[in-house]
Amino acid sequence: VTSNEERPSLFYGWTVPQKKYASEPEKFYDEAQEEWEDSQKFLASYRTKENIYFADDFRDFQKQLMAVKMLNAIYGYQKMTSFSDKKFAPPAEFYKTLQNEIRKPVPVLLATTEYKDFRIEELLPTSGTKKPDSIIFNKIAAMPNGLERDQLLSFQLVKMMNLIKDEKQRNDLFISKAGQFQNKKYAAYVGKQLQVINNQQKGKPFPVMAFQDQTGKKVSLSKFKGKYVIIDFWATWCGPCKETTPVFEYQAENYSDPDNIVFLSVSIDEDRQKWKLDLKNKKTSVQQWWLEDPKILGQIGINGIPRFMIIDPEGKIYNANLPRPDDTNFDKIMGEIVKSR
Repeated sequence: VTSNEERPSLFYGWTVPQKKYASEPEKFYDEAQEEWEDSQKFLASYRTKENIYFADDFRDFQKQLMAVKMLNAIYGYQKMTSFSDKKFAPPAEFYKTLQNEIRKPVPVLLATTEYKDFRIEELLPTSGTKKPDSIIFNKIAAMPNGLERDQLLSFQLVKMMNLIKDEKQRNDLFISKAGQFQNKKYAAYVGKQLQVINNQQKGKPFPVMAFQDQTGKKVSLSKFKGKYVIIDFWATWCGPCKETTPVFEYQAENYSDPDNIVFLSVSIDEDRQKWKLDLKNKKTSVQQWWLEDPKILGQIGINGIPRFMIIDPEGKIYNANLPRPDDTNFDKIMGEIVKSR
């Protein structure tokens, strides 16, 4: 079998089959094993249109990643059904095969979210506990010094800091764990993530940024003091951005209130001329600005676009992760603003 098309997975990340076979574990595991076998055949025979096969190191990584995803799916199924009831346990030989596949993980696997999720789940007792976070940190601390320990500690710390609402608690958690890193670059990385998380919180001042309008005039968000500013960060080269633009413009009309609400489209294009040329080809009632230095967005955790945010009338962050304008939660949050006026 040869193919130059990506094989769609029926199993990995399986929330639907997990529910579908909640009372039929035999069917669940039969389908899981079939998916595993098919994926291995596909990986072994795959080649591009140019008749190029995967390199051995890449194939090894993909095979291990597939095993991790399958193990995560099995864990999710048992978590939903039962860890103690043997009828929901995976077939021993199948489970052993998956475990053996990742017994010696390639270095790149250690950096994947899937593998780190799997390793964190392994640290938790299947019977449940009232203090899972403490158990995870204690077990990570007990691991031998090395790359995997540092990666798991940084992964869990960032995850926890994103969940903690109080800034002092976030800072205290980081201080209490920072000294456990063998490689200090991981401590520095988590420290930067902490700064970003703190900067994103509601009520934090929005960083000062330099913008230009369509005429080239320098402008500032202070122009909109006293109003809520709904911002769409985008670029001319971003396909998903252009897909959401019409919806953003529709919402701008839907929530039109010039005295209280401003919808602002901000381009992060490096080439200002490309942005200006793009604007010539479309008509829009939404104000269009260009950001002079997109690197500053890293301070508030904007690493991808499209990205939507709300700035409050005092120039502070109201929502740093606003849902896309076609999401029902976008309307819910906008409803909060309308009621607050």
